[in-house]
Amino acid sequence: MENIARSSNVFQQHSSGTAALNGYNVLYIPNFVTEDEEDYLVRKIQESPQPKWKKLQKRRLQIWGGEMTAKGTLCEEPLPTFVCQHPDLIGRIKATGVFNGSPHGSPNHIIMNEYEAGQGIMPHEDGPKYHPVVATLSLGSHSVFHYYRYNETESPEGQGASGSGRSIDRNPVLSLLLERRSLVISFNDMYTSHLHG
Repeated sequence: MENIARSSNVFQQHSSGTAALNGYNVLYIPNFVTEDEEDYLVRKIQESPQPKWKKLQKRRLQIWGGEMTAKGTLCEEPLPTFVCQHPDLIGRIKATGVFNGSPHGSPNHIIMNEYEAGQGIMPHEDGPKYHPVVATLSLGSHSVFHYYRYNETESPEGQGASGSGRSIDRNPVLSLLLERRSLVISFNDMYTSHLHG
């Protein structure tokens, strides 16, 4: 049976008022937004212009803040006001301090993934194009977030599930129940040497 961490006794209080998961570079913040703020954010996302939605094979997403080029340069564009003003998600995330070492000092790029019930995403890395920190806000439902490692031994070239030639250990290092309206921030080695899905 899989062990899923909840926001109870596995977290220690962080100086910024957030909960840091013992032994992992992960911050978990339950009730990061209120129910009214969640309703507002979901409505604003749904009201986004249709061209903003990118359709993938089994899901769709929106990208805000600009597209990332193949060379890792962000073609910057403004973030939407519904994340910068009320309810000021960017300011709240910045206040956690985990983006202090990033070139902008705060989040400057957003990928909004929409998942239907039962959908998910395979274990993956966000890669070196981004500063080694990612914040994930769960809206509309809870979800389970898994962190994985590569297998210690290299697999034959081209056999890795990630396409990098390395195979992934399918046993999660850590699984978190992301409660509705919660925020999880993965940074340092949980970004650079772990995958998530």
